Amino acid sequence: MNSKWRGIAYTSSLLLLLFLVFPSAHRTCLLLGVEGAFSQDDIKPIPQPKTCLSSKEQPTARSIQIISSQAQDLHLKLQSVGVCSPSGGASSFMSELSAAISESAGREPWLEVYGGCCTYALRRHFGIVIVDGDLVVVASLIQDRLSYLSFLRRHCDRKLAAWL
Repeated sequence: MNSKWRGIAYTSSLLLLLFLVFPSAHRTCLLLGVEGAFSQDDIKPIPQPKTCLSSKEQPTARSIQIISSQAQDLHLKLQSVGVCSPSGGASSFMSELSAAISESAGREPWLEVYGGCCTYALRRHFGIVIVDGDLVVVASLIQDRLSYLSFLRRHCDRKLAAWL
């Protein structure tokens, strides 16, 4: 057996052993970590209500500061920022957003991040939603692979099993 196949067999055996030894929540995080190591860096926007109409307005300094703070805390790279104007007003937007996220839960469940203001995650992809006056600012961000593994280690629980 050449060294390439020996290395693959060794790695596979080690992963299988770890999979069998760890409790189920940790097995989930192990699988998510392996999947995250090979995932694409594409943009995955958070689901939004259809009632939020695109706007040419620029995000306010307050919104940019919140996005920057969350990006720094979670080691995220900004991919896109958009502004929309909810037709039903900003006050009803958050309940409509919850409904849109719930509708997508069967396909790709976005989970609220612990301790993160208005921040949601889907594996390595993050969405930040900020109601700012009559406008809503939505940012799409991505976490680098090493920070994602650290995130999984810190937040490993049964809730993350929804991502498999």
